[in-house]
Amino acid sequence: MIAFLALFIAAYGQGIFKNCGLSFGISFQNQDRRLYDFPMQDEIIEQEESSKDHSVEIIFNKKYLDGNKIKISFGVGYLLNISKFSRPFDHNYFDNLSTFDLRYIETYKIHNLRISNDIKYILFGDSINNLSIHVPFGVNFAFNKFIKGKYREWQADKWIFSVNNIDLYGGLEYKINEFEIAFDYRIFNIQKIDEVIFNYILTLDNDANFYNNEYENYNITNFKLSIGYNF
Repeated sequence: MIAFLALFIAAYGQGIFKNCGLSFGISFQNQDRRLYDFPMQDEIIEQEESSKDHSVEIIFNKKYLDGNKIKISFGVGYLLNISKFSRPFDHNYFDNLSTFDLRYIETYKIHNLRISNDIKYILFGDSINNLSIHVPFGVNFAFNKFIKGKYREWQADKWIFSVNNIDLYGGLEYKINEFEIAFDYRIFNIQKIDEVIFNYILTLDNDANFYNNEYENYNITNFKLSIGYNF
């Protein structure tokens, strides 16, 4: 740990982190409550205690265009999707849950590698203090899916690597000195149809058009709050 801090301080002193920044974000979205033809779907939704899903992320970014009005940065980091919707799922997606017994989710997490690009256009202010239009967009690559059961003590996970979703946000960002705070709304989202929660168990019609596509354009309401610091 001490060696890592020493390396970081040395790199910072040499200007390696010039035009770089670190941001933390949290987003909240309505739950995806599509259950299709699953029996008792109204009762399942009515009994659900949670109201929102959320995601947390940490992004390291580097600015590669630093104009007077327009600034663009590239980022890479980690994003975690968390859902607590107690819903049926495909038990056999996870190799160590080879069962057809009906079970329900307590917590479902998707771990992602996030690659992003941020575009900012300054509306008011200077390079130190300003208000900007903020347009972040990115690609999330899922690398692990984790599930915990609602009843009885059990859990499972699976390592994968695939494009989970591509998203585009729009909002406002305020910068004061080296700190930035942004509030964004998701404008566009195309996502991989999740084989964990959308599978044969949810519908009596296995020939439904839903299964003929690998991705879908499904943009459920999502707001994100981000706080960043520039080195």
